[in-house]
Amino acid sequence: MTGLRIALDHNFPRPIVASLGAWTPNAELTTIDSLDPVFATLPDWKLLIALHRADVDALVTNDEDFVCRPRELVTLEQTRLTAIVIAGLGHDPVRALGLLLHKLPSICGQMSDRRGQLWQLASGPIAPRKIHDLLGRIASRNSSTIEDIRRRYRLSPRQLAVEPLEQVEIEE
Repeated sequence: MTGLRIALDHNFPRPIVASLGAWTPNAELTTIDSLDPVFATLPDWKLLIALHRADVDALVTNDEDFVCRPRELVTLEQTRLTAIVIAGLGHDPVRALGLLLHKLPSICGQMSDRRGQLWQLASGPIAPRKIHDLLGRIASRNSSTIEDIRRRYRLSPRQLAVEPLEQVEIEE
């Protein structure tokens, strides 16, 4: 094992967490009940103490209320653990794991000083990008216009109709 030991709360399915080891080189992911089945029954503040004693570096939870509980926050400071609270995903462990995997390298890189930390991860709304706006940015960087770019890269009706693999030329 290299990296940090991170325990995910009882809402995360053990088989999925176990399968992620190869994809998290900076961290060892485990579930709290894999460490000790009793951990899943503890109130969060006691869980933090138990994780501290088990030499775990961080707790991941979907419990958004964690950030509003003074007892948990003070215990987090005292144990110097990191809590990663995943918010806004409706207790969906698969989506929460996706967000965690996306942010984990950055979090791991900032956990080296071993002080109590709390990270709140949230998935915001997404919207499509306007192609016209993107072309406008490219054009301005290249001292060009959108129409110049479109003229340069526009495909003919024949090019659109031909199977792309038929257009590939094999170079020898």
